[in-house]
Amino acid sequence: MMISESVAIYAGGMLGVITELYVVPEKRSAGVTKMLIDAGASLGRRRSWDRTGGGTTALGSLAAISRRSFSLSGFTTFSV
Repeated sequence: MMISESVAIYAGGMLGVITELYVVPEKRSAGVTKMLIDAGASLGRRRSWDRTGGGTTALGSLAAISRRSFSLSGFTTFSV
């Protein structure tokens, strides 16, 4: 996973942007994706980011994000 710190008006200040997240197919059902996203959210809390999120157009990714109760804030973005 790659995560960058940024600032945006829509986020109300500082935010973390997950720019890349890839888990090899054989590990996707092992909870690795959740652990990576949770680690990114934890980093955001430590850095006092107002939001941590990313973007995707992959329907499988959107489904995985939705299953973990993250809020979708547009068709291709999500917030943790």
